[in-house]
Amino acid sequence: MKTLTPHDYIEIAYRYRWWLVIPMVAGLAVAAGLAYLLPKSYKSSTLIFVDPQKVPEEYVRTTVTGSIEDRLSTIRQQLLSRTLLQRTIDEFHLYQDSEGKLANEEIIDAMRKQITIETVQGRNVDAFTISFVGSDPTTTMNVTNRLASLFIEENLKIREQLVEGTTDFLNTERKQLKAKLESLEQGISNYKQRHMGALPGQLDANLRTLDRLQLKLQSLNTSLREAEQRRMLLTQLQNEGSDIPASISSGSTLRDPRADQLWALQRHLTELQAEYTDNYPDIAITKEKIARLEAELKATAPATNTQETAAPRRPAVKPANTTAPIDQELQQLQTDKEAVLDQIKVYEERVEEIPKREQELASLMRDYDNTKSSYDSLSNKAENATISENLEKRQKGEQFRILDPANLPEKPFKPNIPIVMVIGVLIGAGVGVGLIFVRENLDTSIKKASELEEEFGLPVLGVIPQTDALRKIGTLNGSTIHPRQPLSTKGDLS
Repeated sequence: MKTLTPHDYIEIAYRYRWWLVIPMVAGLAVAAGLAYLLPKSYKSSTLIFVDPQKVPEEYVRTTVTGSIEDRLSTIRQQLLSRTLLQRTIDEFHLYQDSEGKLANEEIIDAMRKQITIETVQGRNVDAFTISFVGSDPTTTMNVTNRLASLFIEENLKIREQLVEGTTDFLNTERKQLKAKLESLEQGISNYKQRHMGALPGQLDANLRTLDRLQLKLQSLNTSLREAEQRRMLLTQLQNEGSDIPASISSGSTLRDPRADQLWALQRHLTELQAEYTDNYPDIAITKEKIARLEAELKATAPATNTQETAAPRRPAVKPANTTAPIDQELQQLQTDKEAVLDQIKVYEERVEEIPKREQELASLMRDYDNTKSSYDSLSNKAENATISENLEKRQKGEQFRILDPANLPEKPFKPNIPIVMVIGVLIGAGVGVGLIFVRENLDTSIKKASELEEEFGLPVLGVIPQTDALRKIGTLNGSTIHPRQPLSTKGDLS
């Protein structure tokens, strides 16, 4: 088969032009009919703007986290839920012609397909559109506005639920931490009460008390030695049968009762300082009494000596039972010594236990400090969540606002008449080209001189141009004469 040139294609198209024009016109007519008969669909859209938070985030930080795209996805799912769509269908009486023909779920799925939510492309999402496709322009506009209102209501509801949920959660956690913190505080208080006197902060007081008790023990030991020496002397004098001076039997000097009172006050002061600080009221009162007694003893000391010097000499004591007062004194001194030794043992045990108590108290305080820090941090977050909740309830946070209400569509969205017409013409043209291709392949007539030369291998001497008279002759003979077709046949050229 000979390869056709562009000129050949042009000749074929011109020769079969009506085979191409008629299908194109038919396709255009069919497309026009379809465009007229197909149901009309109208599309209405509304533009919603993302209005940022009105209070600066430096002052109030919102608890609604996540990007706008994520929240849009959540709201889209809720907006396309069966409940909201069914409420919208019932409100506007949509798809009445499909009732009884389609199931309820199929109607809702059909409506989902007619709703489109698109974000406005940009660096940040600050606006988006909601579109709805329906059969009636007014109803379509009303439904679109209703969907936009539902969208905004759902956004407010979701934000309030988020901030309320956050606030409730933080308050619940704060109450639990507060209870734990109070329990730890009570545990520390009970621990200090159980180990009062052996706490790390009382080490210095215990050491000072030990020093005073050691000094007192030394004084008692000295008194014991002196009393034993007097007793030995009395025993010796009794054995010798000599008179015993009263000063030996009762001591070198008369004992002032205020000295015993001073010793008792000093002991009481030591016990108070072991348990309390110097600011404790009883410590200050005891110190004043001690100072007053010491001043009185110093003031009366010379007078006492003078009186003792001027006083008449006491008669000597008979040897009988002269050691009894000294024995009583020795017994009392020994009792006081044992009491001091017991106190020294108690304070030594306290000092030895202080490192252990310090470690235990440090562990309790570490748990308390960690819980206190968590409680303070959670309290700050809970307060911020409460403020954020008030911000949302007063509608001062981020909101969706309708920037352009839904429009009343003037032209149908579907079918697109120009596109339908173009498609009809293209289909008709395709049918026409197919018919021309089949017709050209079935036609075996010779149309050009070059075909004669190729067919018979003989040169063509001349070509008679086609005229109206020749065309009529060819028609009468039952043959078809094409433009520029030679009149001679294969036999005539031989």
